[in-house]
Amino acid sequence: MFTADWSTFLDPLIYVEAACQNAFDTAAGMGVFSAYAAYFSRKTGAVRYGVLLPIFNNLVSLTCGLTIFATVFSTLIQTSPTLTIPQIVALMKESGPGSTGLTFTWIPVLMSKLGVMGRILCGLFFLCLSFAGVSSMIAYIELTARTIQDFGVKRIWATSASLVITFLVGVPSAVSIEILTNQDFVWGFALMISGLCYCGLVIHYNPLRYRQVIVNEFAISDWRLPTIWVFVMVVVVPIEAIGLIVWWAYQNITTTDWYVIKVESLATTFIEWAILAILLAGLNLAFFICKLSLLNSSTEIGYDPYRPEDIPPALEYERTREIPIYPNGYISDDIATFKSRP
Repeated sequence: MFTADWSTFLDPLIYVEAACQNAFDTAAGMGVFSAYAAYFSRKTGAVRYGVLLPIFNNLVSLTCGLTIFATVFSTLIQTSPTLTIPQIVALMKESGPGSTGLTFTWIPVLMSKLGVMGRILCGLFFLCLSFAGVSSMIAYIELTARTIQDFGVKRIWATSASLVITFLVGVPSAVSIEILTNQDFVWGFALMISGLCYCGLVIHYNPLRYRQVIVNEFAISDWRLPTIWVFVMVVVVPIEAIGLIVWWAYQNITTTDWYVIKVESLATTFIEWAILAILLAGLNLAFFICKLSLLNSSTEIGYDPYRPEDIPPALEYERTREIPIYPNGYISDDIATFKSRP
């Protein structure tokens, strides 16, 4: 596991898959923290969470990797002694359709070696895995519900709609491994584009101002965001994201039948991305032409990022909740549950 294969450093897919895996594990670029931020206070510590969460996520992933590698090697060496180490490594590189192979294949193999206790542990493992999936789904449900609420819909209806939408969208992947594989392939890579869009929002706002006003001056008892972060957001992240996507696409075009429409292909990926982009662009164009405004700003709760002078100093801070600015109709339903701004 810790023996480097230097030739893989020339494969863009390695970097793309690593970035997408971290983006999925930490929900970076998925918009989840946009929903969570609605419940952040000035004392929450966004920078602290932003540093510690990826660190602990990667430590857990490394621990799981050690467990899986040890299981695969010990099992295959005993059951298939004719297999060489390179052949075993080649088997492990195939994670199964929709990235289901390592967990759902090798964990039961490991537990089966422990007899009756292994069956109990295996059941507990997958029970915990189910709980992890449910807890993660709560965040995604909240993301959709919070987005619907932004349009003035009451909480109960927004949550109900979020549950129904999530269920209907997830059914095809649940009943077809081909669809699951396609969605994992296409939208896993799309997380890089989504993260790049979030980066673009910060650049549009002004990263220096964002660091100083939105993070360092607004937060209370949080870690300071260093100046190097501005360079990372303005230079490193855009170059890395765009460079990896272009490199990955170029290699696919030059080495594979990228134009073939199949479960995992560059053409399929671009087609599905294009469909979503056209839908979003069409909706935005329709609202622009009709001059519709669904998200009217409110001064009753939250703070306008373009008017930092309205934010009270830290010493005057008592107990506020920085909820995103919603339409007045929605705020009037729930405003009683929050303390008004000073």
